[in-house]
Amino acid sequence: MQRLFYEPPLTVIHHDFQADNLLFRQASDSVPLVVIDWQMLVRGRGPVDLAYLLSGSMDPADRRRHELDLLTRYAAELEAAGVRDYDAVQCLEDYRAALLLPPARLALAVAYTPHMTAHRGAFWDVLFQRQIRALIDNGAFGS
Repeated sequence: MQRLFYEPPLTVIHHDFQADNLLFRQASDSVPLVVIDWQMLVRGRGPVDLAYLLSGSMDPADRRRHELDLLTRYAAELEAAGVRDYDAVQCLEDYRAALLLPPARLALAVAYTPHMTAHRGAFWDVLFQRQIRALIDNGAFGS
């Protein structure tokens, strides 16, 4: 975790990057995507946001099909923007480490909010299951 939040390359991360916080373009809009809900803004490595988005907002089968390509493209874009000494292998390692954060944060949030009723079933039945599946798929628990 030290590496994800204190060692370069660092960027601004949303830290709650999920589909619920993305507004997508309508045909008449000039801005393709707007990201909202920035109160958890921190500095860290980009794969933290990628882990949150891909592990929770995508169906596991779709995530499996696309995550390696998305991570590779992300690392390539960083290199094209001038970030050195950070390749796709390091990006994937950071992503795998960052996959621990979303389910841990969700478990703590639900545990410490006893009156949370609006999404309790969705949290455990969908989101948490997706996040744990991403951990398993990426070998976070070993072989």
